[in-house]
Amino acid sequence: MQQSMSRFFTACKNLSLTISTKKTEVFHQSAPQKMYVEPTITTEGEILKAVEKFTYLSSTLTRCVNIDNEVDTCIAEYLHLAEERASQVSRPPCTYARHTPPKKLLCGELAEDKRTQGGQKKCFKDTMKVSMRSSGIDLDSWETLAQDRPDWQSYIGKGATSYEQSKNAEGQKKYELCKSIANPADHLCLTCARAF
Repeated sequence: MQQSMSRFFTACKNLSLTISTKKTEVFHQSAPQKMYVEPTITTEGEILKAVEKFTYLSSTLTRCVNIDNEVDTCIAEYLHLAEERASQVSRPPCTYARHTPPKKLLCGELAEDKRTQGGQKKCFKDTMKVSMRSSGIDLDSWETLAQDRPDWQSYIGKGATSYEQSKNAEGQKKYELCKSIANPADHLCLTCARAF
């Protein structure tokens, strides 16, 4: 176990990752019918703390290989949940009508300033379809095109440059349109006839 931990800490050090030795704990279960020996795992001169119990994903493991402790913790959790349910049942009834959902449910995102501007949220597949259409890639045959990697990459590069050029041209056209619509100068200087 010491050798595995030493290798793990060395790998973390090589990747510039830091591990808190104060938070790191050691848990060891001996084989059935064998005497428990507390492990002494050291890293960088510090001995890691050995624990009796370890909880992971709502299951509690103990150093003695016995299912009784696991069953006791499960029963305690279920009793706690049952008490919570009983307290929820004894709460006063809802003040809003049953056919209308609560405002917190409908306006939760608005209350927390999470509303995004624009249209509906699109999933990744829909976003990819829009990008492929704008790049000039055929949606029905793109999978066969992608089989040949070099051709596919050049095809994507050409599509991206054509898309950028069309976007730039469209932006330039909008700019020119706004510029041409601009109101002519209304104020003329009486002495020099210059427009303002």
